Amino acid sequence: MRNGCLVVAIFGLVACALLVYVAVIERPGEVKQDQFRPTAAPTPDPRQDTAWLKTRGGRLFTRLHKKYPRWEQGVWDAVAAHRVLVGMDATQCELSWGMPHAINQTTTAFGIHYQWCYGEFCKPALYFDHGLVTVIQE
Repeated sequence: MRNGCLVVAIFGLVACALLVYVAVIERPGEVKQDQFRPTAAPTPDPRQDTAWLKTRGGRLFTRLHKKYPRWEQGVWDAVAAHRVLVGMDATQCELSWGMPHAINQTTTAFGIHYQWCYGEFCKPALYFDHGLVTVIQE
């Protein structure tokens, strides 16, 4: 009896993980790792405002741009607007929304998955697979 329940439970977990993989990761035409779609108009480049660059925020912005020069402009626009996009990594999400209240880890046959909880009852939440955001739950 125990072995039968265990087999059913494992099969259910594998089937659920496969459905999530197909529904989220393998959708053709969806946002991939290197593509970002900002929902708001791009913010003006603050590096051109010399007065702002002398402020504490301007100095931080300059240091971050030097530290992460390969990030696309869409990522910087999202971070400046405190938005998270599918495909962002953990550092980009932390700069955009801050540190989560809780981090849950799930280990499956397909790897380790993380859930970052920001509010009460884990809403909003971010789901990471292979180091990138795959689901944004609001």
